[in-house]
Amino acid sequence: MSDLLLLIRDLCLRRRGPQDMPYSLRLLLIFIGAELAIDLLVANALGYTENSLSRFLLITSFKLIALNIILSLRELRSRFVQTASALMACSVVFTLMVFPLQLAMSGFTPNTPPQDVTPLQMLAMWLTLAIVIWKVRVDANILRQALNAPAFAAYLLAILGVVIEGVL
Repeated sequence: MSDLLLLIRDLCLRRRGPQDMPYSLRLLLIFIGAELAIDLLVANALGYTENSLSRFLLITSFKLIALNIILSLRELRSRFVQTASALMACSVVFTLMVFPLQLAMSGFTPNTPPQDVTPLQMLAMWLTLAIVIWKVRVDANILRQALNAPAFAAYLLAILGVVIEGVL
């Protein structure tokens, strides 16, 4: 277990890639389940209980199907389980990191006048932005290695993933 945690840490620090993940469908399902549980916990804590499960299933299905299609187009479908496991494991870590910041931003909406934003909310917003940028870099690193793609293409895919996740 500690080796797996060290591997996930190294993935998040961009020291290792998806090829270092064990090829285990069971592990992928555990990461998906962990992300589901954490997402539902976060949604419940923030009061976003409406359609939380369907939103998670839609986003996760879309990401996994898109990954499978992209790997298939590159004739690298055999890398799916390890790549999906790496992306989901890192997603769990980043969701856990952003959760306390989302709690700190409670009460903030896009319509909140600037003078009503508290210093804590402003700090939480900046830290969230930094974590999102970090997540994009990690996802791009994973995709670059899995797809044997240039960094530019991997960054575009990672940014597109974040945007689509935000829209959904």
